[in-house]
Amino acid sequence: MPFNLSHKKILLADDSTIMRMVLVMHLKRFTGAKITEAVNGLEALTKLAREKFDLLMTDINMPEMTGLELIRSVRTGSRATFPSSSSRPRARSATAISACPSERTAISPSP
Repeated sequence: MPFNLSHKKILLADDSTIMRMVLVMHLKRFTGAKITEAVNGLEALTKLAREKFDLLMTDINMPEMTGLELIRSVRTGSRATFPSSSSRPRARSATAISACPSERTAISPSP
């Protein structure tokens, strides 16, 4: 396995219940990661604001807020912050992966 996701926290955003079930089953089976689910980008942003995640996996086409809008929001720090010890909100310790080739990105914000 190229990445060790054991004991990592993953936020999975997808509006398809079946897709979330399949991904959660495989991620837990092969990685042992803790998975948190969101049904759209807005719900994912809310969860990102409350909790620190090591990895964000998102669908592209979702209602409310698309995966691309979610990634852009995380990338720019607008409407979403990750918990940190600093009084200044900022993105921290997150990686976002998009399946869209033109938007494929890994985000590792600097502290």
